[in-house]
Amino acid sequence: MDHAHDQAAADWRTALTAYRNLVSKGWDEKTVHWRYADQQDRPSTGQCGVTSAWLMAVLGEVHAVPAVYCYGDVWAVRESSEDLPDHCWLEVGDADDPDRLIVDLTCGQSSTFGEDEVLHASHSSIRSSHGVSYESVLRLGPAELDDDEVQDRLGRLVTALGPDHLPVMPERLRRFF
Repeated sequence: MDHAHDQAAADWRTALTAYRNLVSKGWDEKTVHWRYADQQDRPSTGQCGVTSAWLMAVLGEVHAVPAVYCYGDVWAVRESSEDLPDHCWLEVGDADDPDRLIVDLTCGQSSTFGEDEVLHASHSSIRSSHGVSYESVLRLGPAELDDDEVQDRLGRLVTALGPDHLPVMPERLRRFF
C-alpha cells in the first residue's frame, strides 16, 4: 500500500466524528425508525439505519470507500457487555473476514461502548476489546439499498441537513433535492 492510499484511508476515518456530529443535526421524529419513536433515551436510538445509509453514500462517493450497509444484531460475547438487537452499521471487507472494518456512528445506543459515539475498528478487535460481535443478517451495496425501506427516512434526513452540508454532495444523495 502506498503513502497516498494510507493518507486517504486516514482522512476518512478522521472525518467520522465530524460526520457523526453533522448527521445528528438532522435526526428527528421523521428520521427515527418507527419501532423506536417512543424510546429516545439516547439521541442515536432508532437512527442507525438512516445514519448508515447516509454514511455509505458519503464514504463511497466522497472517499471511494466500498462500504456495505449491514442490518443484524450486536451480540454480547461476555457477561459485562450488552446486546444491541436490530441494529444497522457499515462494514468494509468480506463478511467472513474477522478483520473486516466495522463503522458504526450510532454505537452509543449501547452502554457497552460507554461515552463513545463513533466506532471504527476490526470486528476481531471489537470482539476482544468490547466483548460484542457484530452479526449481519443482511448486507446491501448502494444499488440494493436504493430499494430498502430506509430510503424515505434518508430523504428526510438529507433534506433536513440541506444541500450544502458536505464539500462534495454525493450523487446518491443529490436526488433528494
